[in-house]
Amino acid sequence: MVKRYRLLFTGRVQGVGFRWRNFRYARQHGLSGWVQNQDDGTVLLEIEGEEEKLKKFMQYLKNNPGYAVITSQICEEIKPEGDKKFIIRYKLW
Repeated sequence: MVKRYRLLFTGRVQGVGFRWRNFRYARQHGLSGWVQNQDDGTVLLEIEGEEEKLKKFMQYLKNNPGYAVITSQICEEIKPEGDKKFIIRYKLW
């Protein structure tokens, strides 16, 4: 069953390769969605895929944060959008 989650990360999650690590993992494992830095220093991520792959992604986040220090994570299930790939979104200043 395909599901989609929206996750908001706080802590030291910008400037430490956090978006890139999630991008690389999602692409390698056939997940879709996007990740984007927010103006308040948080990172917002939407991830979509088969439930088992999403469980593995969540475990990856927990065990392999790299240089990031995640102090909190808010996760909510949202409606799947049918994205075809995972991208890094950049804000236009």
